[in-house]
Amino acid sequence: MNGEKLMKRLAHITGTAIFLACLGFIGYYVFTNWPSRIDIRISVLLAAALVYFAAHLTNVLSWLAIVRALGSRLSLKEGGRIVLISQVGKYLPGNVAHHLGRAALAKRMNVPLKVSAISTGIELSSAILASAFVGAAALVILPEIPTSAVVAFVLVLLAGIAIYFSPWKPALWSLPYLTVSTALNCLSFQLVEGSTWALPAFALAWLLGFLVPGAPGGLGVREAALVAMLGPNMAPIIIHRLMTVVVDALVAAVAYLTLKTKKSAGEVSSGSDTLNG
Repeated sequence: MNGEKLMKRLAHITGTAIFLACLGFIGYYVFTNWPSRIDIRISVLLAAALVYFAAHLTNVLSWLAIVRALGSRLSLKEGGRIVLISQVGKYLPGNVAHHLGRAALAKRMNVPLKVSAISTGIELSSAILASAFVGAAALVILPEIPTSAVVAFVLVLLAGIAIYFSPWKPALWSLPYLTVSTALNCLSFQLVEGSTWALPAFALAWLLGFLVPGAPGGLGVREAALVAMLGPNMAPIIIHRLMTVVVDALVAAVAYLTLKTKKSAGEVSSGSDTLNG
């Protein structure tokens, strides 16, 4: 048990070190390569924000598909509030706060912690498969098809088939939604960045940021990977990151206020019933 804790601690320390190194790398590139002029139209940025917002909706459907498959019955509104409020926790160090917050909120909606724990494992596996599939598929449809992309595409398909015949079959109920969500995330970045290669590059960069422990929301790791793949133009990379943070905050705030309003209305109704009684 102590050995397991030590390995987890070492993984967290390593992830934190990578996160800090990537932040330093990004800071250097921002300082040395920030353009004197940014040619990104407001209309394009708004379109990218709407596409990114749509990805939140598919994330809600993904999580609901898993918990419903595991026996819990949540409405779309309840599931939406839980996912949208908790997702801002991904910006906290450790990259697990959003899963813990989701489990806590779901518990208040009578979703057992065991279901939340299982759903987290399924969702993480599905997210990895989805990003790999989108990245490989995007590379395959580009004019010059790298052999590695075809191999990756086939491997992801085989992984999906293997999951279908395994105890992790519920992952397939979330996989279509997460695949759409990943594609929308990549598309939102491509709208801002503008190049054809932006879509597969973002899929790979997102996956790297997702896998590195300790990097909140993939911060630093994702940007470093994008610079390595697309070049030193930091403007679209930083602007897209800032846009996603703003959308995440707005979505969570609206979901929280909606939940708070609903609870307040319920408390007033309960008090009125007590008085009448």
